[in-house]
Amino acid sequence: MRFRMLFETEESSVRRYMGTITGISDLDPVRWPNSHWRSVKVGWDESTAGDRQPRVSLW
Repeated sequence: MRFRMLFETEESSVRRYMGTITGISDLDPVRWPNSHWRSVKVGWDESTAGDRQPRVSLW
C-alpha cells in the first residue's frame, strides 16, 4: 500500500514524502506489550529516504 505524508517546514512551505507501507508493529513492544498504539514501517521512495525514519506513528 502506498503512503504519503505532508510536512510543514519552518519556512512555511509544505514538503511531500511518499513510500510503501512494509509492516505494522507495536509502538514499543518492550515497554508496552500488547498496546493498541501501532506504528507503520515505511519504505520511503529513494528521493526522500535519507532524512526519514522507517517507522511512523499513526497518531
